[in-house]
Amino acid sequence: MSSFQNLAKVFVSGVGYKTSWQSLKNHFSNAGLNVAFVKIFTDYETKRSKGMGIVSFNNQEDAKKAIELLNGSELEGRNINVREFKEREPQQQTTEEQH
Repeated sequence: MSSFQNLAKVFVSGVGYKTSWQSLKNHFSNAGLNVAFVKIFTDYETKRSKGMGIVSFNNQEDAKKAIELLNGSELEGRNINVREFKEREPQQQTTEEQH
């Protein structure tokens, strides 16, 4: 089984605040894509959805198909945006931020 770091990922925004990870997964699976993992981002304190997440696939081809097929598609009454996920570079702390 692939580790999470080795999966091909897409970033999804415009997700409804009440959309579950399972609904998001089903939306991608119903398009014929083999979804490996879904994560919807939530606020740390309130646990409320931030309206965005990541969908991961075992191969880059499915990630590309997801962008082509589902960018701008409707999920639970909202148009979602699907684009390539890019890992963030770790931010360097300035001297003032280091404690």
